[in-house]
Amino acid sequence: MKLKQFVPERSHSGTKIKSVEIGKNLILETYKNKSSKAILRKTINPTDAFWFGLGLYEAEKSKNVVKKDGRLMASKVAFTNKDPKIINHIINTFEQLGIEKSTWKGELQANINHINKEMFEINAPTFWSKQIGINGQKLKHFKYDRRMPKYNKKYEEEFFGIMTIYQYNLCLKSFVDNLIKNIPISQ
Repeated sequence: MKLKQFVPERSHSGTKIKSVEIGKNLILETYKNKSSKAILRKTINPTDAFWFGLGLYEAEKSKNVVKKDGRLMASKVAFTNKDPKIINHIINTFEQLGIEKSTWKGELQANINHINKEMFEINAPTFWSKQIGINGQKLKHFKYDRRMPKYNKKYEEEFFGIMTIYQYNLCLKSFVDNLIKNIPISQ
């Protein structure tokens, strides 16, 4: 399947997206902001696992959007889950598009009322780094929920948080959203 057919004319911010095919790659770049660039494969052979991954991403993606001048500025490709197998599946789905595992960063989340913060900040990045193969230094961002829980659940001893993998890339975000919107349905 050729990916060029899914390149949107404009990004979510309204800037034009330029696409160039070089060798086996499809390079996307916004006209105004050269720092927003995505390097994808020119063609892929999508498997059922790929389509499942895109569906999972669409259903569970982080919905972080900022409004600027009345327009949506959605440039964060992000996915949150507590299961390393699911996170790995999403990473593998994006690898099929040509997005390297090393480009992802991670944010770990937990309710501060349920954990030992110091132990969490030592153990959680190590656990997730081993599970998903992303450098532990890229997993050092922590987000804590301080609300009192509605229930009295205590996490098991080995709780390593909820992982959000993300990258800021306006071209990639616009492309993936357009791909999902225009998924070819075979008869």
